[in-house]
Amino acid sequence: MKKVMYAIAFSSALATGAVEASSIASVSLDGGDYLQSISVLNNSSSTANISSVIYSLGTAANGIATWDTRTGGGVASNFLSDPQWFQTLTFGSLSVAPDGIFSIAPFSLDIDLILTLSPLDVTGGTIDYDGTSLANAFVTINWSDGSTGTQALAQTGWTTNQNFRISSEGVVPEPASMALLGIGLAGLSFMRRKQRT
Repeated sequence: MKKVMYAIAFSSALATGAVEASSIASVSLDGGDYLQSISVLNNSSSTANISSVIYSLGTAANGIATWDTRTGGGVASNFLSDPQWFQTLTFGSLSVAPDGIFSIAPFSLDIDLILTLSPLDVTGGTIDYDGTSLANAFVTINWSDGSTGTQALAQTGWTTNQNFRISSEGVVPEPASMALLGIGLAGLSFMRRKQRT
């Protein structure tokens, strides 16, 4: 009977008392702007602010999209052999509170297409209507509580709107559940010692 009681205490310690903490953002990329503008709404149920937004076209390769010159106020990184083109934009030092919006104005960015990486050949006169150039693209959101979430872009044409949610969920144990877990472990330890004698 005691074994059953200890097992129940241990199981309930593991199964109860945890609360879900989640940070959520709604992201909109405007196809009318060839995905060159972004809007992010902080839908967090917590008090976490959005601290940074990363808009990346991913690993550079033949046939993949790249950013050209304009940064919309972000910091460029992952440059190609000619630093006019780069793959990643980071909008840092943000403090977007829940229900707040971060956005950059239309045509603040400039998306181009990598024809070849070596030798580097990039065209600004081509529009990708099928979305294969977005195979490596993603958006990452970082929140002030340390949580983060990433979403890959859909492989749709540059003229198609993309709307999606990014969330970061984690289980945060409450102090009471940690105490219950400790009691359950102590009970199992006591039961094991008693069996040995």
